[in-house]
Amino acid sequence: MDLNMIEIFFKIGRYLALTPTTTHNLKVTFSQKIYTILVITFFTVGVTAGLQYRLEDYISWPPMVAFLFIVTDVTRYLHNLYIFIFVMILKRKLWFVLIANLKKISIEQSLFFYFAVTYFCYILIFSCIFFVLYNTIDLHDFVRLYLVEFVQIFTQFFYLSFAQIVLKMILLRYQHFKTTLHTQKTLHQIKTDQLRLKQTVDTFCEIFGGTILLNIIYNSLKSLIYLNKLIRTSSQISSSTSPILILMKLTHIAIIGLFWVLIFWAIFLCDAIVNENEEINKLLQTDPIFRKNKQFEKFLKTVLINKPKFSAARFFSIDRSTIFQIMNSIVTFLIVVIQIKID
Repeated sequence: MDLNMIEIFFKIGRYLALTPTTTHNLKVTFSQKIYTILVITFFTVGVTAGLQYRLEDYISWPPMVAFLFIVTDVTRYLHNLYIFIFVMILKRKLWFVLIANLKKISIEQSLFFYFAVTYFCYILIFSCIFFVLYNTIDLHDFVRLYLVEFVQIFTQFFYLSFAQIVLKMILLRYQHFKTTLHTQKTLHQIKTDQLRLKQTVDTFCEIFGGTILLNIIYNSLKSLIYLNKLIRTSSQISSSTSPILILMKLTHIAIIGLFWVLIFWAIFLCDAIVNENEEINKLLQTDPIFRKNKQFEKFLKTVLINKPKFSAARFFSIDRSTIFQIMNSIVTFLIVVIQIKID
């Protein structure tokens, strides 16, 4: 059953206080509160120390480059704060609302393949990153500069990959609802199921919307940093023949690419769910059996008003147009950076 994937993510996430410990852990124990405080302290101290270690670099870099790096570091930290404060404290109950709604419709399809492929790619990329760092810096510099940053990157990856699985679960339930629409379902049952699915979408947005927003900002900034670096060093690329240097460039591209794949995958899944709901509404409007019911028109108006809508923490809607908005923002900012360099 696909819900087993939530248990797997909870087992991974509990080690960094990213999720409840189990799908039945409604009440937070005192030890769990202490552990969460310790994890927050670890990230706060690590980020503060990392900024201090990099301060000399930031001062020596061009202002635009330093600005991009600082905002990237801040965004990573805000991502963790959002998880600990909003997702795990203020909105913690929503996890169990989401699970309860998903359990109402049982789907036998396994989603482990998606999980395995995603994590295999992540482990492969970071194995290469660790290999590069092993050959370029000592252990002390690694711990001082990269340890906390890599743990933060994992939390971002964790929530992006988790979002894909939950979105796939929601999509499967919309598809199941559409295929069973005419199999002995009353208007009341349809209304209940559709409103439950709508609530599931809203709950998903409350939990994952902010993390998707922060990951879009973070990966856009990282893309700008790397594109700026490519422009700045384009004349030196042909002379760079060191295998370690080539591998370093490839790992930069790979981790940015993996995050973009996960972000775009989430966007396409959101769009697919909205399209499934539109098809369900069309089937309801054209069904003569339901139209004979006196309450049908009122029900249909309610359904059309309460369409599922995905949003990134209510800042913008998530649909296919979001991809072009992201690309437009990156290109615009890159043009500004190039113009500043020319001036």
